[in-house]
Amino acid sequence: QAADPTVQCLPRGVPGFFTMNPHPTEIVAKPGTFVQLVEAGNQWRRIHTDKRPHPKYPDPLFNGNSSAWWEGDTLIIDSVGFDSRTWVQSAWPHSENMHVIERLRRPNLNYLEYQFSVEDPEFMTKPWTSAWRQFTLGQDDDSLLENYCTNEQNTEQFEKLVDQEKSGKK
Repeated sequence: QAADPTVQCLPRGVPGFFTMNPHPTEIVAKPGTFVQLVEAGNQWRRIHTDKRPHPKYPDPLFNGNSSAWWEGDTLIIDSVGFDSRTWVQSAWPHSENMHVIERLRRPNLNYLEYQFSVEDPEFMTKPWTSAWRQFTLGQDDDSLLENYCTNEQNTEQFEKLVDQEKSGKK
């Protein structure tokens, strides 16, 4: 779909990191920090896990302004202040006032479970919570590959410049 943000090489955003992402993801969790790396478009997010308060007037960011904390074996990520050019899921737009709560847990060594709740008074009449999604985990030696988004216009311009350089024209 042409309206899909990823067609325009925009980030998937949150919760699109999980709901719209066909690419491998690497998660790094250490005391005080959660990092998520995605093998597409140099997408990443780093979140402090000390339950710090959100900014009073958050700048709209693709991944929102996030704060996280642990409740038992579940990581809770609370995000506000979103750039409205991303989608919640396919063809589901949102406003800058969207509020997302994500829950991540690892019930065993092979799986990661993910659930999210969305609240957006500009697009929704009441909050909505997804079912739990289960993701199979890869091996520790799996590596993310370089994978960048380019659109046709940029690709054509780049190829034209390369051809000009090869022919000695500038």
